Amino acid sequence: LKLQFLYLIGTVGGSRAHLRAAKMPMGSSRLTQDGQVVTQNAVEDLTVSQLFSKVPEAMEFESWWMEGGKKRYMLLLYYTEKEVFEVMVDDSNLPLKIAVFDRKGAPLKAWDLYVGAVLDILGKPTTLMKAKQATMTWIDSEARRLWSKKLQLESVLEKFCQVPDLTTLAGVTVRKLATAAQGSLGGSVNLGKLALTVVYLQNELKLYKDI
Repeated sequence: LKLQFLYLIGTVGGSRAHLRAAKMPMGSSRLTQDGQVVTQNAVEDLTVSQLFSKVPEAMEFESWWMEGGKKRYMLLLYYTEKEVFEVMVDDSNLPLKIAVFDRKGAPLKAWDLYVGAVLDILGKPTTLMKAKQATMTWIDSEARRLWSKKLQLESVLEKFCQVPDLTTLAGVTVRKLATAAQGSLGGSVNLGKLALTVVYLQNELKLYKDI
């Protein structure tokens, strides 16, 4: 590794950070016998991105772990336009610029990042442990906005058909949204999965009416 080569490439590690989901093709069977959603075709990133009219210029997270009996710290600053991270470890003098990709080679987006997400940073599985206030506020606000849209779409769709159980598609991080009407969510909602759920509902509703 040459020290002057600071633009590094990472990948998303672990199944929790495999950030692409799927949808059913139009007109095909959509439910299993137990009511779970069956997904097949990949949802285009562009479709999800249309749900986010504005993203922050930068998002800031912290990570920490134990190493040799000592607690280590890492600061991660993600620039949304350039889609790169600037990483500073507690014992480093200069930050490293790192591009992190999902398993299909696509760079991570703002909606893929949340407290609890696991990224591969320089070959090390790194959990985003905490979000700075501005980052947390944006994630929480977008989570509540998308959740409201999800509920609205489900309310309309149930007039035409049985609404499937979307727990698998939305992911476990939305549980707080279902139980906490107000208050901080800690930046812990996976906006990407929640957005995919909204896209799925929009596409299902198009089978019955124009929206």
